[in-house]
Amino acid sequence: GAFRMKHNTKLKTAWILSVILLYLVWSLTELVITPAVGEAVMEPVKELGGKLLLWALPAWLLIRQFDEEVCVPTREAFRPQKRWWPWLCGGMAVMLVYQIVIKLRTGESILEFSPDFGAYSVLSACCIGLGEELVFRGWLLGATVQPGKEWQAVAVNAVLFLCIHFPIWIRDGLFWPYITSLAFLQIVLLSVVFALSYLHTRSVAVPAILHAWWDMLCFLYG
Repeated sequence: GAFRMKHNTKLKTAWILSVILLYLVWSLTELVITPAVGEAVMEPVKELGGKLLLWALPAWLLIRQFDEEVCVPTREAFRPQKRWWPWLCGGMAVMLVYQIVIKLRTGESILEFSPDFGAYSVLSACCIGLGEELVFRGWLLGATVQPGKEWQAVAVNAVLFLCIHFPIWIRDGLFWPYITSLAFLQIVLLSVVFALSYLHTRSVAVPAILHAWWDMLCFLYG
């Protein structure tokens, strides 16, 4: 059947408005403000302050507002309720192996790291992981998933997560190359992994750590 949200008018309204506001603000930030101000200035603002104040905080407040309706309420969000270690350890291992394989295929040494990697990279990855997972898994997925219809919610969530990357791809001239080369499928796959880890462990912490780990690897080998 068609994807449907939970039968709660206030929840549905809050979800729709939050999606519209998120994409409007983020598109404006990436397509208008960042080119005007400069990436060097905007990068720390977006990745540190933006992901915490404009992403994580509103998402946390929305989850708290609808604690009884979302999949994982705030009191459980950072306490895995089910076996978490296979998802966390397995996910981190697979991501590391993937990055190593990509490195080897390009003919580079797996010990050749980005000279720009440092403490800021780790902090940035943690802020991005926490902010994006509270929004996309904790709120947007948590407010839509229903028993027996998990894959519908996961699919919609993957599309939303993919679309949030469009503004920066458009700004950098990468939209069509990523679409035609099917590179965008990597984002879809990551979203599915994050979503399943959230649903199976009933925790935002696990996908947030996996997300931060993935970004750290990208920064390390980037």
